[in-house]
Amino acid sequence: MVAFNEAYSALWKAYEGATELFHFRANGFANGWRILHDGPFEITIRYVPQRTLVTNIYVSAVLIFILALFVYLRARSSKSVAREVAYSAPRWSGLLAFGILGLVSLVPLLWFREGTLITGADINFPLDPLARFGNRLFAWGVSANGGVDQSSLFSSLIFHGVQALFAAPGFALVWVERLELIFWNALLGASFFIFIRELIGKRWSVAALAVTCFWLFNPYRIVMWTETNVATLAGSIALPLFLVTALKVFRAKLNPHSGGVLIGMILLLGSGMGLNPPIMVLTLGTALLFYLGGLVRTWRKKSARARWLLFGLFIFVWSGVLNLFWILPFTVALVASAQASSGLEGFQLLNWVEGLSRDTSLWNVLRLQGAWDWYQNYKSEPYIPYAKIYRENLALITISILPFALSVFGLIYTRQRWWIGFALILITIGVVFGMGVHEGALGIFGWASEHIPGFWMFRSPWYKFTLLTTLGYGIAIAFALVALKRFIRSTPVYHISVLALAGLFIAFGFPLLTGSLFPTKTERQELNNFHVQVPSYVFEASRWLNQQAREGKVMFLPKDAAYNYTWGYGSAGDVTF
Repeated sequence: MVAFNEAYSALWKAYEGATELFHFRANGFANGWRILHDGPFEITIRYVPQRTLVTNIYVSAVLIFILALFVYLRARSSKSVAREVAYSAPRWSGLLAFGILGLVSLVPLLWFREGTLITGADINFPLDPLARFGNRLFAWGVSANGGVDQSSLFSSLIFHGVQALFAAPGFALVWVERLELIFWNALLGASFFIFIRELIGKRWSVAALAVTCFWLFNPYRIVMWTETNVATLAGSIALPLFLVTALKVFRAKLNPHSGGVLIGMILLLGSGMGLNPPIMVLTLGTALLFYLGGLVRTWRKKSARARWLLFGLFIFVWSGVLNLFWILPFTVALVASAQASSGLEGFQLLNWVEGLSRDTSLWNVLRLQGAWDWYQNYKSEPYIPYAKIYRENLALITISILPFALSVFGLIYTRQRWWIGFALILITIGVVFGMGVHEGALGIFGWASEHIPGFWMFRSPWYKFTLLTTLGYGIAIAFALVALKRFIRSTPVYHISVLALAGLFIAFGFPLLTGSLFPTKTERQELNNFHVQVPSYVFEASRWLNQQAREGKVMFLPKDAAYNYTWGYGSAGDVTF
């Protein structure tokens, strides 16, 4: 027999030539294969998911290049079938909007304190981004204990690839983190601005800017950045890009094939959604809802229906071709989670959600303030120090009602009936299920947990469903600002009013401007702070461990632990490797 000291997994295969060897569990934890003859012999050991990853990465890379070239050449040689609409927007409005968006994208620079990284808790920023990215290229993680299957983490390749891209030139680690956050924040704003601008028209650039400020500075976004939630960030970028692409195809500004290719690339960019199945389901579910709505709208026109169906076919084909390397492991992980979910079904799921729904009242959820840690303390110390200001400051309480009020105004006054329905569905689902089991929502959430397959995955409802609420609010607010022009005839006064509203949205998200979303050491007594100055010996230990021969293993005891260090770092993930 031959023993291979990695934790046993049926996906490890061994071959002698073309013959697969009999596989069994050796020494209680490792992989063993039976060999029926004496040596010498040559054995090849493979981890099956690795071949899937490598093959699909090569295929995706080649196809991305070919398809990008195809789209570029086609764009140069063809003319859009869409009719140009004459706009009388001020020349400066578009430049002003893009200029402000550019400045807003730099907001993450305000979060840092001199000489420190932002890490800890759920953030776990890698101290060696190149090594982290290299590790994610392998389906089996060998760093510690008996090894572990990490094929479900293939969806994080783009996210960690951006970190590695900024680390490769040799920038200081703190600047790698800053550049990474600026990059994603810029994409977050640009994707939504492009969508809203296409939705309401280019002449409404100032209105689109104001709506984008809401998108970037609302309380849900503050919570997302506090955790650096990769899945929510990816979904918040990919969903507007999907909608603007589909909208262009619907309006015949983009042909179905090019639209399908772009959707495939957008899904690749947003592949980080795969790290959190509920966010993935909600994002793709919203995209599917939009597509089905478009199918209904085009059904009576044969040519439009054919174009839309063709668009759907190309979405399916190119999304699969470009993303199979992470979609397949994601699906396998989702099925495995479903099989192991019996412990959180029915009443046990409701008991779990009850703790997170203690403060998700209708009042809080409508104002996007349903995060449990905004209302809870650890001993006598609040988890979120600035949350008290939102609860007690009369001006902030008043402003917090504004997104909902504007949404109602927009839904009443817009003439876009289909968009009214779409936004209403998003807001209703987001609010009702975002409340979890709080008060009147208990019956609805309880019924869903018992009758909707897979609903067990929504174990933190507000954090997931509020993505839909913010998107619905954003669409409705866009129409509200367009309708506002009926009441404000003077164009300069209108622009000043909308820009003032944008400023109000930005000011409301003050923790993003002051950096207070990441508490400092002086603001923490019991809990770890987020601003960490990593001692040099940590890097030295990491280098030493990574340079050791691979014959042995490093065993962590106990296996599951939180890592809290005297120099300030605290997280469920270790920093050593």
